[in-house]
Amino acid sequence: MLTLVTRAVSLYRRLGTGSVNERIASATLIIIAGTVLVKVVAAVKDIVIAGHFGLGDALDALLIAMVLPSFVTAVVAYSFSGAFIPAYVRAREKEGQHAGNLLFANVIVISLVVLLACTLVMAAAAAPLLRLLAWEFSPEKLELARELYFLLLPTIVLGGQITVWAGVLNADEKFALAALAPILSPLIIIAGLMVMTPGLDVRGVAWAIVIGAVAELAALGIALHRRGLLPLPRWHSDVRETRAVLRQYVPAVAAAIVMSGTTVIDNAMASWLGSGAVAALTYGNKIPAFVAAAGMTALGSAVLPHFSRLVALEDHDAIRHTLKTYGRWLLILSVPATLLLIAASEWIVRILFQRGAFSQEDTILVTFVQQMFLIQIPFVMVGMLGVRLLVAMSKNHLLTMMAVVNLAVCVIGNLVFMRWLGVAGIALATSLMYVGSTAMIWFFVLRNLRRPVAAAGEA
Repeated sequence: MLTLVTRAVSLYRRLGTGSVNERIASATLIIIAGTVLVKVVAAVKDIVIAGHFGLGDALDALLIAMVLPSFVTAVVAYSFSGAFIPAYVRAREKEGQHAGNLLFANVIVISLVVLLACTLVMAAAAAPLLRLLAWEFSPEKLELARELYFLLLPTIVLGGQITVWAGVLNADEKFALAALAPILSPLIIIAGLMVMTPGLDVRGVAWAIVIGAVAELAALGIALHRRGLLPLPRWHSDVRETRAVLRQYVPAVAAAIVMSGTTVIDNAMASWLGSGAVAALTYGNKIPAFVAAAGMTALGSAVLPHFSRLVALEDHDAIRHTLKTYGRWLLILSVPATLLLIAASEWIVRILFQRGAFSQEDTILVTFVQQMFLIQIPFVMVGMLGVRLLVAMSKNHLLTMMAVVNLAVCVIGNLVFMRWLGVAGIALATSLMYVGSTAMIWFFVLRNLRRPVAAAGEA
């Protein structure tokens, strides 16, 4: 037994060595393993919630209440991460870890200010935003959504810091820690639903979401502090790379606002279709999101630090080789897996969710929605590879332009397909949007690779 443990530890240590492609592959495997474990626990959480609430008004209210805080977190935090990590890697490679820590300290200050300001604005605009988002809700259902919305507002600040801190761990190639930290939130929700009284309502779930975010941030903070990577949030005016981060942050925010807006629009338009439609859309995306997170998120987290390093070193041949290698393997693996999941959709939904308040009719509806969402998986994964390279090359303005096109395609597609297919039409429109988006991404990737790759600070 001791020999097996020793070999496992030795293998884990060797995963971070070797060529660029080998290191990306090992990092991807580590993140996939952690992500799959987290998503399995999250799936158990969804099963428990489905058994408690079914596709009813309470779950609709919770999901609508989560949309706007999740939207702001995605816009602010993921934009910071995408603008910050290439600059952080560049500063660390050229000037040492101390320079990277100074930049990190500045980004913590900036992100805290922005996140707190966004939270206050969202609180002040709660009534009109919720009325706009869920105007078909009854007064009682809208009031429940409003109460849950205010309970969930702290997740904007918490989620923003989680994203930035996890990005630093990934940049330092501590992928396992960043991948496993999100397991705390679903574990706390499961414990809350199973330990407390059977009459626990969705307010308890909202509280558990907030507590889980606090636990996740604490775990990441401890990991960063132990490695000397968590500086005090203090402003250092002489850090040159701060300007590069801010220059890339503005177009990244614009892209994230428009792209994340598709999720808000999807949920808002689903609310037009009657009780349970928002929940059906959300549950129909559970498995596609699971698969996408296991592949897309893992690969995206692994390749961004390496692409950033290759761009800083202007190693164009290595960039092209990495794109060719991983693009081919993503298609080889994702297309058969997608077809298999589409064929097995009804069985998956029945096994996972059909119990308690979740009926056979709910299973049929969610299966159809899930099949439409699954179409996007190969395109999302291949597209993410190109997105990460564009971010490393400081081409965030291109992502903004593509996001505007995607938003228009999303709205038009929803209006067309929901007439024929109901809530499943929204899922189909989303998949078709990603098909077009992937084509645009690779057009710009190939065009920019024909030109000299400029460092982010010079773009």
